[in-house]
Amino acid sequence: MPATALDLTHAPDWADLVAAALLGTERRPPGLPAATGALAQRLERLDPTADAEAALLSASALVSLYRRAGWVPAATSPTPFALAPADDRPACTPQAAWHLAQMLAGKHTVALPEWLAALATRQQTPPPELLPALLGYGHTRAGMREAIIPVLGARGRWLASLNPEWDYALLGDQALNDAEITALWETGSQAVRLALLAQVRSRNPAQARDLLLTTWASERADERLALLKTLAEGLSMADEPFLEQVLDDRSERVRKAAAALLTELPASRLVQRMVDRLTPLLHWTPGVGPRLPGVGQIKKPSLEVRLPEECDAAMQRDGIVLKPVSKKLGERAWWLNQMLEVVPPAVWAAAWGATPQEILTAKITKEWRGLLVGSWAEAARRHHDLTWLEVLVDLAQNGEKALSLEELLPALPPARREALVLALLKGGETLHGESPVMAVLRMLPAPWSHELSRALLKVLGQRLRQIDAHLRTDWHLRAALEIFAQRIPADLASEATAQITNEMRELPYWGAAIHEFEELLAFRDEMLRALN
Repeated sequence: MPATALDLTHAPDWADLVAAALLGTERRPPGLPAATGALAQRLERLDPTADAEAALLSASALVSLYRRAGWVPAATSPTPFALAPADDRPACTPQAAWHLAQMLAGKHTVALPEWLAALATRQQTPPPELLPALLGYGHTRAGMREAIIPVLGARGRWLASLNPEWDYALLGDQALNDAEITALWETGSQAVRLALLAQVRSRNPAQARDLLLTTWASERADERLALLKTLAEGLSMADEPFLEQVLDDRSERVRKAAAALLTELPASRLVQRMVDRLTPLLHWTPGVGPRLPGVGQIKKPSLEVRLPEECDAAMQRDGIVLKPVSKKLGERAWWLNQMLEVVPPAVWAAAWGATPQEILTAKITKEWRGLLVGSWAEAARRHHDLTWLEVLVDLAQNGEKALSLEELLPALPPARREALVLALLKGGETLHGESPVMAVLRMLPAPWSHELSRALLKVLGQRLRQIDAHLRTDWHLRAALEIFAQRIPADLASEATAQITNEMRELPYWGAAIHEFEELLAFRDEMLRALN
């Protein structure tokens, strides 16, 4: 049949055919859809009155084939759009672009955030031909958008304006005036409005909050939740009245997000309500005798605990979850745990006139010691209380079962974190999957110092020379090689290779992982050199 015999200006409506198929031809005889051209000629040959079922199936097959073949839309004039502007930054070198292409194709993708950060520092952009792939990468990986947006330049922002899937990058990192902000807030997509609010929040927290208030009541629950989370940037007591109101939001997820933000504000009404609830449940008895360095008191201080009797509606409004998330704690202990994690631990030191050391080493019933110490550790992390964290770290190193050094580590300042890990590496700690040093290394974010990295490479080389049964099956250490290759400074690639022998590269089970370790470090080194 020649193509000209088909009238492909519209798709026929087959609603009647679908309804007849669902209800049955006895209850609803099929009505043939209106059509023109060759399709109409074929449909006219069918006789629903003679064999309704056969006519229904034949008509469905014809219309389905017609619809799958497609049709020519009505002719329209193309909408012109502005040409790409001249870029406001120079493009990176061809060699640097080659590394980007490799990562976007799936090779050594873990190095992409580092490449983007280095490119932004140098005020350069990717080459134009890779911008679509980079924008598409950010569309499917929301966590990468913050790193992608600063490197796009004027041409990248123009390109983002042409594809709704890329509108997250439409704003770029350009400061907007009040009129532009209002227009985008009122007309932008959800991704654009979210990016806009985050940008305004980083520059003017009060303006961002006021912007959010203008449309808060009309936002959908998922939009309210996403927009609310942007307030974590620059959070202050100026946000507290609004967040207190959000505790009565109609969405449970939004209420919980507001409560979580309020717990970050030590002076909030929510935190004070938690203090009021906890005060009658914790009875502190001071120690007896002088507090002299190196001399214990005659009687240690003690702490008695009572569990809350109920979790009423007011507690649940403040974010207390009614049912335990695990079977390790009963309901009432679970309520106590959640409340303790909210209150800054310095509150108890001030209320009881005691030091963190005295509180954490006080006499506490074994049944409640782990709960209290673990809750205080979470509270110290949440409120960035370094005084408490230092005491907690000492307790963790001395075997306190309720604490783990790797969980405390991220809350410490970078220099203190590295000092702790370096001490473990230089203290003769064996590098294997179950060792404490492995746990803390996994939790230690980049960038690592050269001193720490060299100490690690030395210990790693020593470990790989020990061919024993445990090494052959140590999948924890094998998997950690990729983490090491991401966080060791790239300019130590040659020093890392010097620690690896040919015998190590040929080890069964280890050879491929060692090769990938060396290759990723070398790739990062070449990548950063190319950017220079």
